Amino acid sequence: MRVGIWVDFRGDRVSGIRTYVRNLLRALVSLGQDGHYQLFVNRSNAAVFRDLQSESLTRILVGGRLRERLLSAAAVEAERRRQAAAKSCLAKWVEKAAQYGLSLSRDAALLRNCGPQVMHYTTATMPLSHLKVAMPRVVSVYEVHRRFQSPGSKPLSVRHERHAVAVRAATRIITLSGFTRDNLVRHLGAPAERIEIVHGAAGPEFSREYSRDEIHAEKVRRSLPDSFLFYPAFTWSHKNHVRLLEALAILQRSRPVRLVLTGRPRHAAPEIRRAIARLGLSEQVIELGYVPDEEVPLLYRLATALVFPSLGEGFGLPIVEAMASGCPVVCSGVTSLPEVAGDAALFCDPTDSKDIAEKVALLLDSEDMRRRLIDKGLARAAQFSWEKAALQTFKVYESAVREGPASSVGLRQAPPSHRAVPL
Repeated sequence: MRVGIWVDFRGDRVSGIRTYVRNLLRALVSLGQDGHYQLFVNRSNAAVFRDLQSESLTRILVGGRLRERLLSAAAVEAERRRQAAAKSCLAKWVEKAAQYGLSLSRDAALLRNCGPQVMHYTTATMPLSHLKVAMPRVVSVYEVHRRFQSPGSKPLSVRHERHAVAVRAATRIITLSGFTRDNLVRHLGAPAERIEIVHGAAGPEFSREYSRDEIHAEKVRRSLPDSFLFYPAFTWSHKNHVRLLEALAILQRSRPVRLVLTGRPRHAAPEIRRAIARLGLSEQVIELGYVPDEEVPLLYRLATALVFPSLGEGFGLPIVEAMASGCPVVCSGVTSLPEVAGDAALFCDPTDSKDIAEKVALLLDSEDMRRRLIDKGLARAAQFSWEKAALQTFKVYESAVREGPASSVGLRQAPPSHRAVPL
């Protein structure tokens, strides 16, 4: 079976999706099933997959202006209607595409020439031109909830419509959690029978043992304290860094606690810097910025606990990675996180800084609780594997090939004003 895998994210922008796609692809080519994979990459993300070498894998570099090509027909038309007079950002993209003579048939011709039997779109969108090619399609949707935070927001509205077009055109849909599946049905009108839940997992690197010398060397290299809380996350607003900092300030009243943050700065970074200054936490917060993927497992091993107060996740891969590393977890009790963590984490209310602080204090004050969470976490992480995810995904491909292209009328009208997660 020839499987096309379309990878259209920027290599430095979506850490969780990047990790998921790379690990899934590595597991797929190791399955030994009768599959050949055509990996469609762009110049921004090609290096992410450079280490994947297999006779069953072919890389295809796709050029062109990605943002214009990623626009869905519905998003373009809806935004034209709403913002024609105002010359919105999306309308300008469309004008620029015409100005540069963008050929929407180019990608369609590429697909026909490569001849995949099924296409897998890994970021819940697909190029407009691909809709011209009748073929089975699988679409991965990682999250839906944040699309409904601000119904009046232009970017969210456009993104919602792009997701809706991809979901409508999909023969089969893959999500990482039951939470995301339910939101797809509720908010995008996706037929439940088309959706398959395929959980992510921690890679084997999170289970490796480190020598005392390696641990000591890393502490010295990064000037890390003997005990610290760890939060690996880009500084998007839904990652909820500010409430975590407020919780850290509460904890400081009764004990010295340090917090290590990793991840690239995003639009909430200025607010986070202001919160650190306002709360007087400049000595308690260690910001490491971007940390290469291969160095993250050792940070989990060094941390006293992972604190993950996100307001919403489609899965929450760091939770599984921490558990596999023997790092106890305190996380939000909302969206997909209880489903992923099971009984192996302490849950907090991510909207309440005091509750976050109280749950962290429970773990810090009880070595018995910490040990129980470590043991439960190791057992929970073992229930997820990339081999299992790859087998499930391959079965989805087989089902899509049997069923053929999806009907374009398979999506019912979703309620226009529903919000999945109140923030």
